[in-house]
Amino acid sequence: MAWKNKKLLSKTKNKLSDAKNNIKSDFNKTKNEYKDNVNETFTNKKPLFIIILVFVILFLLSFSYKEYRTLNEFKNVYSYNQKINKENTKFNKKIYKNNKKNEDLQKDNLIYKESIDVIKHMIKFSSWEQYSDNMKWIRENYPEVANHEFVDKDGLQVGNGNSPISTYEIIDYLKSNDKNNIAFIVKQNIADDINSYTKKWFFSFNRENGNLKLIDFYPLATLFTME
Repeated sequence: MAWKNKKLLSKTKNKLSDAKNNIKSDFNKTKNEYKDNVNETFTNKKPLFIIILVFVILFLLSFSYKEYRTLNEFKNVYSYNQKINKENTKFNKKIYKNNKKNEDLQKDNLIYKESIDVIKHMIKFSSWEQYSDNMKWIRENYPEVANHEFVDKDGLQVGNGNSPISTYEIIDYLKSNDKNNIAFIVKQNIADDINSYTKKWFFSFNRENGNLKLIDFYPLATLFTME
């Protein structure tokens, strides 16, 4: 009886061993099949993976290129705007300079014009009546000039008989750094019934607060021509 039990126990152990070996064999077979399936799946999907990777790389390259172009365009626009701003600044400075020059020129022209008007009325006449009218015109239009001590503001320095004919010519004029000052060298030609002569005068004017003033007025030379 004991012998039979040992024999039965031995058979049971053998069956368990066989079952264990079968399970182990099935497990290894399943494991190998799984590996084969995985390898096969990876092998089959490898081209697709490569294609996807290529598309990703191309997308990144395209995005980077667009960003690069956008950055360059921005730099170009910025540089262009900077250039335009510099040109505008330069142009505005030029306009300001020209406007300032025109303003100075207008001031120069104004004091020049007013001074010439005074000189003309002082030494250009063809009768004593015209001489007196000229002095009146100076009193009314340029009272500061009329107040100069050497100006015949009343027009009373007239003679008897016919007056000489007096004309003038601007020989030269001088401008100082002060735009409100100007000076002239003037030649006066005088002819009467007996003779004729030429005088050279120096005139200096100043213009302040809209008023023209005669600063200096004196003869430089007198040349007689006997007929």
